[in-house]
Amino acid sequence: LVAERIRKLMTEQKVTDKATGELRAVRYSDIVILLRSLSGYADSFAAVLNEAGIPAHTVSATGYFSAVEVQTVLAMLRILDNPRQDIPLAAVLRSPVYGFTADELLTIKLDSGEEEYYDCVRWYIESGSDENLRNRLAKFYSNLNKWRDISLYNTINELIWQVFTDTGLYDYAGVMPDGKARQANLLKLVRKASDYDNLSFKGLFDFIRYI
Repeated sequence: LVAERIRKLMTEQKVTDKATGELRAVRYSDIVILLRSLSGYADSFAAVLNEAGIPAHTVSATGYFSAVEVQTVLAMLRILDNPRQDIPLAAVLRSPVYGFTADELLTIKLDSGEEEYYDCVRWYIESGSDENLRNRLAKFYSNLNKWRDISLYNTINELIWQVFTDTGLYDYAGVMPDGKARQANLLKLVRKASDYDNLSFKGLFDFIRYI
């Protein structure tokens, strides 16, 4: 309902420009949604509006960690620490970085017959019938092993930037709806990593707990 109202405003509404004092067409940045409480509502509003192609963001504290780009990086870090975690592994494969569909993930599972999804991926790379799926999985698996090696000898900050470089995730976030805010979320995660690297704790597992 709100998305439709905003679309209507964008085509019909005029506002007085503060700089010129003249009427002009409304912009997205002119529109604010006021809520009685941010908790439980703001993130849902922002998500639905973004899905509708309307740039929107919220200042709620939980919105940062629930943002898709941040969740994607955290899922990557979880499987770098331990790839035998089905949910983070599926989240990474389904993310915009690799773009596997639900049907493709199901095909990998059913064709392999393995119990853990990590084993399904490894089996399909070697024996899967769909060459396109095999090649895409092989690219993911190569990155995974590369990042796992990096995580042993580099700081978390350096690891995250390597993930950004290899996947183009930071640039991709910039062209998504509300791209600047999404990139700011990723930079905030990098700053969290820098803060962690300055502590006495070390290692990927402890960083995930820290976050």
